[in-house]
Amino acid sequence: MKKHKGQVLRTIIALLLLGVCAFSGYKVYEGWREYQRAEQEKERLSEYEPAPGSSKNAGVAELIARYPDVVGWLTVEDSPISYPFVQTENNSDYLHKTLEGEELSAGTLFMDFRNSKDFGDFNTVIYGHHMQNGSMFGTLKSFVNSGDYWDAHKRAWVFLPQETIELELFAAVTVRDTDETLYGLNYPAADDREAFLSYVKQKANRWREVGASADDRFVCLSTCTRAGSRDRWVLIGRVVEQG
Repeated sequence: MKKHKGQVLRTIIALLLLGVCAFSGYKVYEGWREYQRAEQEKERLSEYEPAPGSSKNAGVAELIARYPDVVGWLTVEDSPISYPFVQTENNSDYLHKTLEGEELSAGTLFMDFRNSKDFGDFNTVIYGHHMQNGSMFGTLKSFVNSGDYWDAHKRAWVFLPQETIELELFAAVTVRDTDETLYGLNYPAADDREAFLSYVKQKANRWREVGASADDRFVCLSTCTRAGSRDRWVLIGRVVEQG
């Protein structure tokens, strides 16, 4: 009887382990499929991708005509970051949705709903997911953690239909998602703008001197450090004024 009970127990344990393995395998496959779908979505949109150096961006205009929530296209030099970004009345519509409105864990890059679409604010924030395969804003981790990567990537561009905005990347910081300075947008007083820059320099994991001043405009690219964390990596660029 004891021998029979032992066999039954071993069978149950084996079945449980088999079930755990099967579930784990399914989750791995599911994750792989999500990454594949995200890559397919990026490839689908690549026909609209503008090139650095362009001014009037016909592809972006076409994309906006097809998807009115699109504001522009963001590219960070020599990196996987090259995606359209959207803006709606909140910061949640595209967290896990494609431009077609289909469910996708990687979602779509989006501009803070409080920002002006013409990037006229003192500080503009664009959000994206930290994907483990380095897609979306997954490479912001490298800006923070790798000196070599930081040294090799100094510029980014925001492509709007009738304008290209160049960014000098000068700081990478780690903050909480409740940070009122980095996620604040308008600073009408010069003293507050100077305080913003001092704060960024104080918090910076990486810093590059580009002559940033209180008269400049800035763009922050923000992502979570890991799933479920309230810590954020933020890459900050200074708008290069054309003149």
